[in-house]
Amino acid sequence: MRPFIFIILVGLSIRSFGQTPDYFANEPRWRCGEWYYQVGSVPTNASSSNFVYYLNGDSTIGNYLYHRLYRKGWTLQIGQMTFTNYFDSFTGYFLRQEGRSIRFYNDLIGSDSLLVSYEYQVGDTVRGDIFYPCGFSQNTIQRVDSVLINSEYRKVFYIDSISGPVITEGIGHQLSTYSEGEFIKPLCEGGFGTGTSIFCYGLGETPYWSSENETGNCSVMVGLESINSVDFKIYPNPFVAETTLEFDNSMIGAHIIVVDLQGQVVKQLRTVNAQRIVIHRDDLPAGLYFIRLTKDSGVTKTMKIAIID
Repeated sequence: MRPFIFIILVGLSIRSFGQTPDYFANEPRWRCGEWYYQVGSVPTNASSSNFVYYLNGDSTIGNYLYHRLYRKGWTLQIGQMTFTNYFDSFTGYFLRQEGRSIRFYNDLIGSDSLLVSYEYQVGDTVRGDIFYPCGFSQNTIQRVDSVLINSEYRKVFYIDSISGPVITEGIGHQLSTYSEGEFIKPLCEGGFGTGTSIFCYGLGETPYWSSENETGNCSVMVGLESINSVDFKIYPNPFVAETTLEFDNSMIGAHIIVVDLQGQVVKQLRTVNAQRIVIHRDDLPAGLYFIRLTKDSGVTKTMKIAIID
């Protein structure tokens, strides 16, 4: 009897490995980022976005049922003035799964197109909209691996000109193991001075995959924390030689930068783990500046400071 049970369990394991995952089941979420820097601009013109893709409702177009893809997050704009914009809006993408591929409908295109395929064997050529604008459409799969996401195995594909795992099934594409690439955008969209990243992937509020170590170590929360959850006071302000930032609770993994009115970062402290931080003037000239604090969750708060002689 025992050998019979063992055979059944092995058969179930093989079957689960070979099954096609449902990419849009269980509230999938993709945590991504995007940055822009206008090279040579005076004053500096730059922005940094942090957002989560999530599904919100379905639409029937033609003979197919599509999932509507939304994006929720914030953009920090750095220039003559530094400010944060929050957004929660439809991306314009309608997505559906077809076997081991994702297809999309976009109002601007007006047709159903292949976004990305995950149906590859070694030697196959990559296929899909995310590759064509970037010159990768002739690249071939060199190796196929897998990673366990929740209770499903997802395929991981390597291509010849890039050393890292560049396509993880149903999750996203990367130029390397350090989060280059994104879920739906072409790999090189925007050109010089721009970039996109995929940080992690999860189901509901639970992360399962990270671009750096595949352990799911970053937040996929759709809801934005209140900006007031990053409360700190600055004293003295204005100041001559130094000022103190004091937090209600000890900051763990927080990042602090000081930005001048031209948008230039003039001072930064990374991985702050304290309840009180002293900022020294050093050789900064008198004038107005902005202190921006960002938690690992992505919550950002900016306050104005003044240095006087």
